[in-house]
Amino acid sequence: MIRAFFRRTYAAFMYAALGLSQPVVATAVDAEPSNCTMKVALFMPLSGAAATVGDDFRRAALMSYQTLSPEIQRRLKLIFEDTRLDATVALSAYRSVTNRERIDAAVVSFAESAAAIAPIADRERIPFIGCAPTRQFLRDRPFTFRHWTDAESMTPVLLEEIQRHGTNNLALVYSEHPAMTEFGTYFERYARERGLQFSMVSSVLPSDADFRALAAKMVAKRSGGVVYFLLPPQTSQFTRQYRSIDKSASMFSFVNTESEGEVRAAGGAMEGIVYVGPKFSEEFIREFKSQHQGGFPEICSGNFYDIVQMFAEALRVDACSGDKLREFLANLRTFHGVSGDYGVSDEREFKLNLELRTVRDGTFVRYHPTEQ
Repeated sequence: MIRAFFRRTYAAFMYAALGLSQPVVATAVDAEPSNCTMKVALFMPLSGAAATVGDDFRRAALMSYQTLSPEIQRRLKLIFEDTRLDATVALSAYRSVTNRERIDAAVVSFAESAAAIAPIADRERIPFIGCAPTRQFLRDRPFTFRHWTDAESMTPVLLEEIQRHGTNNLALVYSEHPAMTEFGTYFERYARERGLQFSMVSSVLPSDADFRALAAKMVAKRSGGVVYFLLPPQTSQFTRQYRSIDKSASMFSFVNTESEGEVRAAGGAMEGIVYVGPKFSEEFIREFKSQHQGGFPEICSGNFYDIVQMFAEALRVDACSGDKLREFLANLRTFHGVSGDYGVSDEREFKLNLELRTVRDGTFVRYHPTEQ
């Protein structure tokens, strides 16, 4: 089972890291349950265009919670809040939950929602973890952490595969959204520095849905490959409209491609797309599929699974809120999760391991270049 992934040897290390005395070892008769509890608010899109993605985040968090002992489950409360992939809604949800009850930590998906909530949570000394590819929300906020990866890590992996394809003339499109713009501009600069050419580079509004004219221009310029950094539902809209006039060009992206709802909406247009994203263990994928009608754990699902496990580890050493929880996260240098072994950096970032995947038969599989 997934529980086997997680080490149970953090306690001694974290007591030392937090400057706490080692607990006296008690007999079963003497042992008393801790009164230290934790309430974690998790913010994700549970309605709107990205609802299927957010639902997977919730499923992964609950799946992780179910692996915990009854004692840890008693002490850990998960509160799910809907952001609708809208920063204003996310901020309203944060204020609503904090007005209702005290929370000890917040976990937020997607860059704009993270940017909206992080300043307030940090000011209130509530440990905050953002699952977003941009690091702008981190700034100089000591209670703020990032659990994801970034353009600097993903771009070399993706570009190496693009070059292996022999594709040197690219068309690039990205959404005018903080994270997408960061990925698009970094990818273009990195690729140009390594000799790749761009037939065209375009940005689109997050609300744009008609890409037929853009696709026609890309085809007319004889682009050898197409790279896109878009938000759902634009991923399915763009790929479907592009493939209606060009079925041969290779297409590349990053983990935002990973939505089975988007693959279905694209009607086969996303088949064969190669993308880069955080690595998930095969055991985690199998377990998730077995519990959720064969559905693949999308985008940040592994992040939410691992973060719940991290909070459980914090509970085991009574680092339940405030400074103690912040110090626990800041010293979690070694963690074994569904993305393999990783830990936090001095900049308060948990950088996940990466791999290439592709869309095959309507779902996502590990990409093996030698098999293509």
